Amino acid sequence: MFKRQKLFDFYVSLNRPDITPLSFMMFVYNDAGLRPYLRSEESRCFANKTNAKQYELEKVTSLSEAATNGKNNERGLVSENVESLSQKKITGKKGEEITKQFLLTHKKELGIVGKIDCPREYDDTKHYDFSYTQEDGKTIYIESKATKANHPEEIHFEMSDLEYGFMNEHMDSYFVFYINNVFEGTKIKMIPANLVSPKPSKYRFAGIVG
Repeated sequence: MFKRQKLFDFYVSLNRPDITPLSFMMFVYNDAGLRPYLRSEESRCFANKTNAKQYELEKVTSLSEAATNGKNNERGLVSENVESLSQKKITGKKGEEITKQFLLTHKKELGIVGKIDCPREYDDTKHYDFSYTQEDGKTIYIESKATKANHPEEIHFEMSDLEYGFMNEHMDSYFVFYINNVFEGTKIKMIPANLVSPKPSKYRFAGIVG
């Protein structure tokens, strides 16, 4: 995504009305040896594949506390192995892609003015995934959380100390976009910061919508 943004910025900087975005894209893909793929029937399905699923935003207004699912050890830390951490990265990345696509698709409904910023694409030190400005000038911060498990009424996710601290500094403008069953589901739960209450050590949050 970072490379694509850089390429697009370069295209804009050219200020060449005689070069269309499609022509520029074809040049880049041809240079990379991918022109045969662009000519194939499969290439016509790019947009369809990206927008095939229509995601629905559900605003969460109340949560009842639920116990964690027993993965904590006696010190309160969650034990993970290399495989599970790797899978979490894949799951998290998918959640971020869905969140970004939803924000871009629903800019008007969300009152987004201007560009949607994705700071972690260029700065790993940021403690949120997306931000945007509303029509009233207010900046909204979005943290994407996802799980591959399919438990529609349950919400389980972890936050780092820095993520949790940043959230507390922006309580009125911070939301968690939580996606259950991320590889198959179509619902995004929008959880305001004031409903996120931590459990010790790794800020493991658990709740039930209700």
